Amino acid sequence: MDALSVPWGSGRGYLHLDFTTHLISLLRNTDTLAVFILGSASLSMPGADHPMILDFPESAASQPWYDGAKYQYYEYRFLQMTDNVNWIGISASEAFPTGPATSYVAGKDTLLVGEDGQSHITTGNMALAILDQLERPTALQDRITVRDADA
Repeated sequence: MDALSVPWGSGRGYLHLDFTTHLISLLRNTDTLAVFILGSASLSMPGADHPMILDFPESAASQPWYDGAKYQYYEYRFLQMTDNVNWIGISASEAFPTGPATSYVAGKDTLLVGEDGQSHITTGNMALAILDQLERPTALQDRITVRDADA
C-alpha cells in the first residue's frame, strides 16, 4: 500500500515516484496486490480528454501543493507502463477531509463532482474504497477515482 504524502512546499514530491518505483521493483512477477493512492491531478475535468494538470497555469508551479501533484501524475504514468505487477490506483477527489465512512461513488478517469458541485471524499469513504478493492479488485493494472455519495 502506497499512501505516501509529502509536506506541501517541501520540494520532495519526487518521493512519490521514488517510492512507487521501489515497490514495483520488489513486486515484479509476484501475485501480491499493490494499491497506490494517487492525487486528483491526473484525472480529467468533466468534458475534457486530458489530465487536468496539463491545464494548470504556469503560476501553479509556485503553489505549495504543485510539486506533489506533479509527481503523483508521473507516478500514475509510470504505473500505466507497468504490466508485470498487480497494482490498483485510487485517485482521491479534489478535497480529502477527515470524516466518517458513509458511502461513495466510483468512476474511472474523470474528476467526480457531486450534486453540490463539489469534489470530495472523506477519509472514511476512501478507506471503504480501498477495502472494496482489496476484497474484490475491479481495477487491476488500472485506476479508479472516488467521491462521497450525495446525501
